[in-house]
Amino acid sequence: MTTMMKERLRNAMREPEGARSTARTRKLILGGLVTMFATILLVGYLSPFGFMAVTSLKNIEIISDTKAPILPSTPEVVEIDGEEVPVLQVPLEDGEVRALALVQPGRESSVFVDPADPGTLIEWEGRWRQLDVAYSLAPQWDNYSTAWTTLDLTRILFNTFAIAAIGVVGTLASSILVAYGFSRFRIPFKGVLFIILISTIILPRFVTLVPMFAFFTWIGWNGT
Repeated sequence: MTTMMKERLRNAMREPEGARSTARTRKLILGGLVTMFATILLVGYLSPFGFMAVTSLKNIEIISDTKAPILPSTPEVVEIDGEEVPVLQVPLEDGEVRALALVQPGRESSVFVDPADPGTLIEWEGRWRQLDVAYSLAPQWDNYSTAWTTLDLTRILFNTFAIAAIGVVGTLASSILVAYGFSRFRIPFKGVLFIILISTIILPRFVTLVPMFAFFTWIGWNGT
């Protein structure tokens, strides 16, 4: 085969440039979709942890307040003439919503002032109880120190580690022994026993919660 024929055959076997570009684009799109799907799953799995971390920085009043924002906040109050008054989100006639301090609450008409300019009174027609409260970001960092001093966290962490370690070691040891017995020995009714074993594995933990509590009570571990 001459050199020219080899070159022609090599060119015929080469993938066209357009096909290579299409395959590269398809690969990039597929990789982007996989990354986006993995990111969505990661955010979904980590969202409870994030909510727990945010909630740990709130006080009791904000946790029980259904209208409070997700971030740790506190209702805004300002001092007017030596008295603390709440700050509310007030819709004005021009459509603007401003954070104003309530100084004279009324049934159908109330008087507000701008916290930045307390000397100017603003009369507003409406029921002030239907207005939304203005919140300001206020993380309660002392919650962690309070929890550390109130609870015996060192003991709690030790108990958690001990329960997890003993559970892992016990599960691993028992699983090895059971797997070795089923794989190496001829046992009567081996198939039935194996089905029962698999059934206990897939049994939900909530089903065994009450019997486990009764057993711990019977051996005297309840409340210790």
